[in-house]
Amino acid sequence: MDKKWIQINSADNVAVALAPLRKGETIEIGPHPFVLKEDIAQGHKFALQDIAADENIIKYGLAIGHALDTIRQGQWVHIHNMKTNLGDILEYTSDKKVLDKPQAGNERTFQGYRRKNGKVGIRNEIWIIPTVGCVNNIAQAIEKACAHVAGSSVEAQEEGRRVIIIGTPGHPEVEAIAGWCDLPLIFSQEAELEKFFLEHSEWA
Repeated sequence: MDKKWIQINSADNVAVALAPLRKGETIEIGPHPFVLKEDIAQGHKFALQDIAADENIIKYGLAIGHALDTIRQGQWVHIHNMKTNLGDILEYTSDKKVLDKPQAGNERTFQGYRRKNGKVGIRNEIWIIPTVGCVNNIAQAIEKACAHVAGSSVEAQEEGRRVIIIGTPGHPEVEAIAGWCDLPLIFSQEAELEKFFLEHSEWA
């Protein structure tokens, strides 16, 4: 991994560790690199600058809470030194920014690969994004399950088997699995699969 941390928005005063970081590691950002003052676990935040008590913690370009005490540059930022700004009365606003649609060039290409039968395919990306940090373990479990399903599908095809999926046609998860396969058979329920086998004895 080239970069071990990320500043999600240029306005953020915290960054997120993409891998475990150790006390004493140098963070190269802007003209003034700094050294971490403590270990930072993967997925956790650390201060990119000194943050005064009651000053907002900025992540995604928005205030996600405020400092309970002074947080020094390079310190771990978590529930021990920050608190949410949410109160009993919640008011939400949307500050959506619409970007210009990129224009296609003269050469139309895509990042794909060629299958053994001469056709082409694309490598699907499934992004698992938890809305809160407390469900990161669940997201990691989903990631492992997806990798298993993808690997099993590809392995079945390489062995000359046809992939059969039982799920709702058009559902994002079903479509994602189907994207890994060549001509998969999709059935919305087991009864349809049983009927298919009765009508196509060569598959049984």
